[in-house]
Amino acid sequence: MAGFARDIEDVVNIREGFGVNVEHVRHVRPRKDPFEEYSDREFRNRYRLTKDAVHFVIDLVRGDLEHLSDQALNISPALQVLVTLRYFAKGCYQTELGDLHGISQPSVSRIVHRVSRAIAGVLPRFVHWPQDIERVKQDFYDVAHFPNIVGCVDCTHIKIKNPDGSRPLLYCNRKGFYSVNVQVVCDATSRITHIVARWRGSVHDSRIWNNCTLKDDFEHGRKTGILLGDSGYACTPYMLTPLLNTHNAAERRSIQ
Repeated sequence: MAGFARDIEDVVNIREGFGVNVEHVRHVRPRKDPFEEYSDREFRNRYRLTKDAVHFVIDLVRGDLEHLSDQALNISPALQVLVTLRYFAKGCYQTELGDLHGISQPSVSRIVHRVSRAIAGVLPRFVHWPQDIERVKQDFYDVAHFPNIVGCVDCTHIKIKNPDGSRPLLYCNRKGFYSVNVQVVCDATSRITHIVARWRGSVHDSRIWNNCTLKDDFEHGRKTGILLGDSGYACTPYMLTPLLNTHNAAERRSIQ
């Protein structure tokens, strides 16, 4: 028996000597149920959403995640969504995130990727150009008696960590922090009707607009009406911007 043990030790030493990794035993870590573990307030502080809202998200993407669940580790769609939301909310290291939820770091990496794609896949169900455009115009008119308005457009900087890479300064905006510059169009009730979220923080708002499909739709008449934008955009037949220099009493009254 002692000779057999020495043989095993010799094999291990040879494998390590030639740089061959020795397999590690996989341990299934104990997991807690955050829905049961935390109060409503504690849960929202950790995941930025209420328990009901998280259940809604889980039901949205369950079909895309069930066939990808790791059956050996039993990582359910609910746990995958929770891990991803915690990553979005806190931006913590994946190793720490795995420790909190009882899974490995590689599993966290795969989960965040697959859940992010699943959530992005349902975006058209919630963000789309309104079908009843006359209702949108009426809502804007009810606010300030401004006719033919179909939306307000602007960009906002979503703060991110230093993206590293060869050119991280491309993500540094004029305010001095790293971001993604996201263009949003909303109606009179603040409902998002169009979004572009793929440009680096250093990119100007007007460049994002000039390269988006929505502008092309207005240019070629596929969409009608008028958008309201700030002075960062060019004034066109379908985009009205504030008057920076007034020349008569009527123009002065319009900006008061």
